[in-house]
Amino acid sequence: MNYRETSKIFRFYTLDHGLVSLIAKGIRRKRPSGSEGLESFARGEVTFYRKRKGNLHLLKEFALKKSARGLGKSIFRFTAASVLGEIMLVQGTSERNPDVYSRLEIGFGRIEDSSDRLIISVLLREAWSLVSTLGYRPEISRCIKCGLNMVEDGIGRFDLEAGGILCSVCGKNNDGPRMGPLARAQLMGFFNLENDEEPIMGNKGHLLLLRDFISYHVVEKGVLNSFDFLNVLLESELKGVVGSSESS
Repeated sequence: MNYRETSKIFRFYTLDHGLVSLIAKGIRRKRPSGSEGLESFARGEVTFYRKRKGNLHLLKEFALKKSARGLGKSIFRFTAASVLGEIMLVQGTSERNPDVYSRLEIGFGRIEDSSDRLIISVLLREAWSLVSTLGYRPEISRCIKCGLNMVEDGIGRFDLEAGGILCSVCGKNNDGPRMGPLARAQLMGFFNLENDEEPIMGNKGHLLLLRDFISYHVVEKGVLNSFDFLNVLLESELKGVVGSSESS
C-alpha cells in the first residue's frame, strides 16, 4: 500500500519472523537498489531493520529468488494465489512457524505449475491444507454431536458454527450445507492432497463451503475479497466472458 507521498508498505511472510510489515522509503520516487522483484507473490530473501517499538519496520533490500510471473499467466491463477495470500494477511502472526511457511510456499508453487483446468481443484486442496496447518481443520469423519462414524451415514449437514459434520439425525433441523459420502470423501482428500490429476466434481459447492468456513472461523465472520472476485470470475467463465492470457 502507498504510504505518504514517496513510500510504500509491503507485507512479507517470512520463515524466521512470520508476518512482517516493512516500509520502503522513497520507492515511489526512485526505485532504490535492492528493491527489484517487489511484486505480489515474489519469493526471495528480505533484509530489514527491526525497530524496538511498533510493528512497522524498515526495508533495506529484497533479493529475488523466484518471480511471480507464472501466477500472472491467467487471472484465475493470480486470484487463486490471492486467496492463500489473503488468508495469511488475516491469520499470520509474527511468530516463527516453519510448517505454515512451507505450506504457503508449496501452495503458491502448485497453483503456478497447475494446468488451467486444475487451478480450482488445486486451490481447494492447498487452501484447506493451509487452513488445517493454521489449526482450523473441521471434523468430517464423525458427527460432532453424537460421535457417529460418518461412513455409516448417508447425507449429513455441515455445521459452520461448530466447525464439523452432523449426521442425518442430529442435523435434521440444521440449515447448513448438505454433504453426502462423495463430498465428504472429496473434502477428506483435500487434507490429504489426494488425486491432484483430476478436476473435482462440484467445485462451486466446495468453494462456497471453504469461503464460509474461513469467513466464520479464520477471519471471524469477515469477508475475503479474493473469494468474491473468484466467484465473479467463475460466473463470467460460465457465460463465456473470461479467458486466459499471458501477462507480466
